[in-house]
Amino acid sequence: QAAKGLAWYTCGPTVYDSAHLGHARTYVCLDILHRILLHLHETNNNTTTICTPKPIFIMNITDVDDKILKRALELNEHPLHLARRYEVEFFEDLK
Repeated sequence: QAAKGLAWYTCGPTVYDSAHLGHARTYVCLDILHRILLHLHETNNNTTTICTPKPIFIMNITDVDDKILKRALELNEHPLHLARRYEVEFFEDLK
């Protein structure tokens, strides 16, 4: 039987405005856990004969939501354009 790997899904932000410190704390903590799990995976695969699949990490971005629709209306902007703009900004902030 093949070894099973880890798949981790987490909810991402609803992108209707710039990220704030609360977002940063959440995603910095998740990034630390992500790095630890990747390190453990690499260490385990280098020291044993059993190879496990690399962990998979998935995070969604909510791009259709009442908050986005309201903010887009306030800014006279298409909701998906607003969401994409703040999504790009969010990932830039995470770097």
